[in-house]
Amino acid sequence: WALHVSFGCTLLILGIYATISWLKNPREVVLIAIPVFVTIVGIWTLLDTYFLNKFIVSHKERLQRRQEIDNIKGTTDK
Repeated sequence: WALHVSFGCTLLILGIYATISWLKNPREVVLIAIPVFVTIVGIWTLLDTYFLNKFIVSHKERLQRRQEIDNIKGTTDK
């Protein structure tokens, strides 16, 4: 998880820095597309990591509840 979050933060910081640098000295309009794309990928990576972590925690809780219910049922061997 730490690598995913750090990669997303790195992309986000790099994209924002490149966008600010471009705004200080605007040359060609086409060159702004690269920093904006990197910023969007950084945000997307962080959101993806957040929602994946949230889903995994929810799945573990449901699995634990299901196992507790199975333990309450017990075994009925005849």
